[in-house]
Amino acid sequence: NLTIVPLVLFGSEAQKQQYLPKLLSGEIIGAYGLSESGSGSDAMGARTKATRQTDGSFLLNGEKMWITNGGFADLFVVFAKVDGDAFTAFLVERGWGVKSGKEEHKMGLHGSSTTALIFQDVKVPAENVLSEVGKGHKVAFNVLNFGRVKLGARNMSGVRVALNHAVKYAKERRQQGGDFSLHPAA
Repeated sequence: NLTIVPLVLFGSEAQKQQYLPKLLSGEIIGAYGLSESGSGSDAMGARTKATRQTDGSFLLNGEKMWITNGGFADLFVVFAKVDGDAFTAFLVERGWGVKSGKEEHKMGLHGSSTTALIFQDVKVPAENVLSEVGKGHKVAFNVLNFGRVKLGARNMSGVRVALNHAVKYAKERRQQGGDFSLHPAA
């Protein structure tokens, strides 16, 4: 889960105690809010803003796109630029005012909710900064690297299954009354 990994790697002890047991038990569901419509694969190009308040909290304003679990998650790892510059990760609870956009219509993954996340003056306490202000790139890139390793392993498993099916088919294939299989001549 892309909420658990950043919490384990970068969360404070208080953050881990507050959120990990509920995430691990399934009591709450997490989501990862990095992508934006205008930044493509440039994570650092985020336009979502976090404005520091006099009480130390932050107001989040902006939109994240294509968020898996976006329609029903309870806790989000959200990336925003503090004061327009310092790329930072936050732990944001839905109950603080996070809204979900409409469900995306996808060609696959129909069992997964994918929506935009909308932040309009969502107040996030100072203690919900994940890692440090200005260190969001470390959180984002480390988490993405974990995901890439998992994706590579999963895809290689799929390739192996497809190759096995192709070899089986080639060995058994008959066409136009002839034997065009890969069996050695008898």
